[in-house]
Amino acid sequence: MSRPPHPIEIALAAHAKVCRDLTITRIVGEPDFADALNLADDLEIFAASADAVVEAFGAYAASTLGLSRAAVETHFRDQLRTALEGNATYELTHGWGINAP
Repeated sequence: MSRPPHPIEIALAAHAKVCRDLTITRIVGEPDFADALNLADDLEIFAASADAVVEAFGAYAASTLGLSRAAVETHFRDQLRTALEGNATYELTHGWGINAP
């Protein structure tokens, strides 16, 4: 009898698929604001997928170690995306000299 897949392994497999399938924006010629937005979108897709893995760790810890759901929501949900907002994504779209239209 085979064991069911580990919940974190399921999240990791989904993240690996996102990473494999993600076509990163290639900037050709003079960059413009649309290029910056597209690159920021790529980063947000990656971050959302990675965040699902982090949240799977939290959910597993809640089910096995007794972490509260509140702890999972506070400390394991949207961690990377939240860290990037206003930092990396802002710099991509506003920090390098192109002004939004």
